[in-house]
Amino acid sequence: MVTLLIHEPKSNSYNMSDPTITGFEKFIPLNEFQEKHTRIVYLTPPHTPSVVTTCAPNGGVNIGTFEQTMLCSNWPPIILLAISPKSDTLHNLRETGECVIGFVYIEHLQALYDAGVRLAREESELKYINDFTTASSKKVKPPRLEQCWFSAEGKLLWDKETGDHVVCAVEIQEVVFDERLWNDNRVVRRCGVPTAHYATSGYFNIGKDWKKFEQSPDIQSKKHAD
Repeated sequence: MVTLLIHEPKSNSYNMSDPTITGFEKFIPLNEFQEKHTRIVYLTPPHTPSVVTTCAPNGGVNIGTFEQTMLCSNWPPIILLAISPKSDTLHNLRETGECVIGFVYIEHLQALYDAGVRLAREESELKYINDFTTASSKKVKPPRLEQCWFSAEGKLLWDKETGDHVVCAVEIQEVVFDERLWNDNRVVRRCGVPTAHYATSGYFNIGKDWKKFEQSPDIQSKKHAD
């Protein structure tokens, strides 16, 4: 799928010589955040989305993408995922207790965006996303994606309904990392990983540029599950 490199949306301009909010306060009534186009997430910085693989009851591999992914503990290593109650990933994670959390190379953002499609329950996205290939995991049943420079095999510790999402704490059992990105200097290493930040509606920030993705034709033709 061809993507368009753009420089929009541009950041809001402000006076760098006086980086304070005084005089520019916009007070937003809480009830406005109930509307989909004004949700509070659109006032927060973009995140690097993760891709999560789980196994469905029929044995198929499900792929989900999640913007709200956060490491909350270094030891033991625990990653939090904020998942929609409608997501197959949540159903599978609760039933099997296992998943693999990964971050893709920026060359595979199209596949990442396509994986966000909602298909019928237990239908695998892998049938329609040729860019993703899998490799066996060591500690869990769900496979990892070979297009990820970081993959973490994990087991569900707990989940908790939190507003309109469910927070899942996943304890990491095994990590696979691209050795080409390794550097003994942890600052250099972390600054050198190939990340992109997702805003909304297909817009990813890569370096100083914005890149907009549209769903691939094979994905667009599939009816979304209710």
